[in-house]
Amino acid sequence: MVNSRRLLLGLIILFAWQIANGQNIDRKSLWLLTPPGDSLKITGLEYVPVRPASPHRLGWTWRSTLGVGTMLVSAVLVTHFHNTAEEAYSQYLHCGSYRRMERFFKRAQRYDRLTGWAYAVMEAGFVVTVFSFDGAP
Repeated sequence: MVNSRRLLLGLIILFAWQIANGQNIDRKSLWLLTPPGDSLKITGLEYVPVRPASPHRLGWTWRSTLGVGTMLVSAVLVTHFHNTAEEAYSQYLHCGSYRRMERFFKRAQRYDRLTGWAYAVMEAGFVVTVFSFDGAP
């Protein structure tokens, strides 16, 4: 790794020096900079053929629709369950009867659990949405 960095730094310095002095970059200078025993033999600057990018289909796929739909439905459920749990807990705090307090507290706990599950489903919808961008139809 260190030799690769030194080689890259040497190439950059060589190219900058040759360009500053108006010289052309030749294949011989690249060959001389390759350390002996290096498995990567640089024989010269080779050009990578440029191919046009494959056309991507823009729009909704079934996975993105499923993911976004799951996220939206879960977000509505999270909001509803959270508000219901907060209301039940508020009633628990202001109630005078032990029997009603216990009922309100259990209701608040149940809706808190449902809120957590709805959050988990919303996160699963997010993961499905993210993985729907892999380019497959």
